[in-house]
Amino acid sequence: MQITVFALGAIIGTSLLGLLGGLLLLWKEKLARRVSHVLVSFGAGALIGIVFFDLLPEALEGADDATRVLQLVFAGFLLFYIIEKSVAWYHCHHHEAVTRVPRYLIVLGDFIHNMIDGMLIAATFLVDARLGLITAVGVLLHELPQEVGDFGILLHSGLSRARVIGYNLLSSVGALVGGVLVLLFGARLEAFAPILIALVAGNFLYIAAVDLIPSTHHHENASRHREALHVAVFILGAALMWIISETLPG
Repeated sequence: MQITVFALGAIIGTSLLGLLGGLLLLWKEKLARRVSHVLVSFGAGALIGIVFFDLLPEALEGADDATRVLQLVFAGFLLFYIIEKSVAWYHCHHHEAVTRVPRYLIVLGDFIHNMIDGMLIAATFLVDARLGLITAVGVLLHELPQEVGDFGILLHSGLSRARVIGYNLLSSVGALVGGVLVLLFGARLEAFAPILIALVAGNFLYIAAVDLIPSTHHHENASRHREALHVAVFILGAALMWIISETLPG
């Protein structure tokens, strides 16, 4: 019961904190976009750090075959690539040209994405509370810049601010739905802990490598100082995850 409360609390907290990025856009758009650029690099470094400092070591420790674990990480990467392509999963961190996409598809895609995030957080909490907390941090670092993009897309499609907030609140319920579904089958999932962790690692690698890092290469007013900032923030994100992995009790 305690793990269930912690997992649901982490999912709800991550969803609400993620919405702050979008609310910041409604309040101060220029500031939100500046912060979003930095958060993308920080989040990419943090997700890579989580994979190599926490998820992979945990999966390898609980598995008999290291090669099998790496194959599962690849399977996770491939799985989320297929999901993104087949479900029209619209991620946009810098308000790029997807304003012609129907609004319901944006909301549906975000709902499904949030549901998967909730499932990942709940699954890792079932394995280990520390791992669940670290996974929630990784999801949050991805959610913040994503919400800036989602709010921007819906706002510039002609929706009022109230409706933009309402649609994003609706899509954020997906995380809770996904988390509850996993927790309902918790006892059966514990036996597949190494598989679940490896799949989460594949998901985080996909987000960092395909979703976040490429967007740091495409921005206006590029300069050496800006590029250096992105590199420094990326390293800071990875270093912070290493510190957390070393200091949190396992």
